This record gives sequence, structure tokens and C-alpha cells, in this order.
Amino acid sequence: MKIPELSSRAVWAVLLVIFIVTSIIPMGAPFVISEYTLEAYNLFEELPEGSIVVMGGAYVFAFDLESSAGMIATLKQMARRGHKLVCAPLAVEAVQYEKYCIDMARVDEK
Repeated sequence: MKIPELSSRAVWAVLLVIFIVTSIIPMGAPFVISEYTLEAYNLFEELPEGSIVVMGGAYVFAFDLESSAGMIATLKQMARRGHKLVCAPLAVEAVQYEKYCIDMARVDEK
């Protein structure tokens, strides 16, 4: 059996249709909030407003997609509650990574 040749126009047309359909009718993904995530959220909510929070770790950009979403959400939550953040980077790349997350969360803008 021979595989038929597809023109690049046909492939791009199919991809465009898929993109448009999923943009108009999003496919919902069932995200379950874990008990640990709920506990972490409640911990920050229970802190008195204006508390000083020390955040540190050995973050690296290689794991950006895994850890930045949670860190950005936490930064937004802390900014909403008026907490003050002290960064304590424990690795070389962590300094730039924490700055990147703060920039992405846009919490230092007025």
C-alpha cells in the first residue's frame, strides 16, 4: 500500500479548521485540585494581611512549564492579600527565574 502525498495546503487547512473549532468550542479538561494545593492556598489565605513571606528554592528554567504556573498563581494570591515577598534563591538560575515569575504575575506593577 502506497501512502498518498498530501499537499501542504491541505495539511494547513485541516490544522486551521481544528484550531478555529477548538477556539470556538473549547474542550474542557477536568482539572482536579489536590488536597495539597488546597492546603497551600488556605495557608496563604489565613496569613494576616501584610505578612512577610520568604520564597526560595533551586528553580531552573528547564522546569518552567511545570512550576511557573503554580508560582505565578501564588504570587498573585500573595499580592492580593498584601503580603511582602522575600526571595531566597538557592541556585544560580533561581534569581532570574524568580524575577521572571514576578514579571509574569505582574504583581510589581501599580
